[in-house]
Amino acid sequence: MLAKVSVIVPIYNVEQYLHRCIDSLIAQTMVDIEIILVNDASPDRSMDIMLEYKKAYPDRIIIIDSKENMKQGGARNLGIRAATSEYIGFVDSDDWVHPEMFRMLYETAINKSADIVSCNAYRANSDSEITPYLHRDLTSLTGEMSDIKKELFLIYGASPGVVTKIYKKSLIIDNQIWFPEKLFYEDNFWGPLIFLHARSYHHVNESFYYYYLNLNSTITRQESHHHFDRLLIEIMKLETYKKIGLFDKFKDAIEFSFIRLYYINSLHLAFTRFKNPPFNKIFEIRKYMKDEFPFYRENKYFHLFSKVEQVLTGLNDVSPYKAYEWYKTIINKNVK
Repeated sequence: MLAKVSVIVPIYNVEQYLHRCIDSLIAQTMVDIEIILVNDASPDRSMDIMLEYKKAYPDRIIIIDSKENMKQGGARNLGIRAATSEYIGFVDSDDWVHPEMFRMLYETAINKSADIVSCNAYRANSDSEITPYLHRDLTSLTGEMSDIKKELFLIYGASPGVVTKIYKKSLIIDNQIWFPEKLFYEDNFWGPLIFLHARSYHHVNESFYYYYLNLNSTITRQESHHHFDRLLIEIMKLETYKKIGLFDKFKDAIEFSFIRLYYINSLHLAFTRFKNPPFNKIFEIRKYMKDEFPFYRENKYFHLFSKVEQVLTGLNDVSPYKAYEWYKTIINKNVK
């Protein structure tokens, strides 16, 4: 029996969470899915756990064993190439999903002839607290993907990441939309590009995905220079937009997204995740912004940024040191 959905799980150093993740996929009410487990050169017992599941469910599980650590993007690319189903979904190995998730998303995709279908998510932590993952209501953006809708996706995003969704495989392959490899923040590159190529989209307004906030992960860790992979990702994405002819078409929205992800979010990380902010990197960020978008404050969507974000960027344009001292007072007030 051919699978209808291929679910790709990149796996690296997650032996303590892996059973929970795979069990939730085995428990899906939609049985005709293939579960693609990609061992991303994990140094722990993750591969042994995968082999146990493969032995128990030989017809449902595919294992890809990468000898090189490619990060999530590279592992997902391996999974995409191996997938045989019409639709593809992604689950992170420390997360888990509701038993109805892939049945509901697939049936919606077929009934609505959608290239992409998404659902809502919960946020979970190590204290077993589960809360709704708050994000903008996307139901109004469903249907045929007009240019106006695509612009709104660029501005507001479709979080969390590329999970919580299924994608038509042909949409990925025909447009050659691959994840960046050996970099973090790969979702920031791939997510917007896949939406800009989609012809139709639908949202299921129910929460089926459980996003685990792992405070020990590289992305959430303090003093980690991996945070600045986001800079390279945003530059790669900007160059891709220009290469495939989308930059001029969505210039204001692309510039707005770049201001948010490259400039504002990176300043926040530099000022809050490091005991001694890496000012050499902050000056580099400021220079690139001035060179690429010298009049970014005139962007027609700039007013959508908060007053704090507007002041932060303005101060940083003048002096990163002054921006840091001011931002510290804002952060300290919020903590109190």
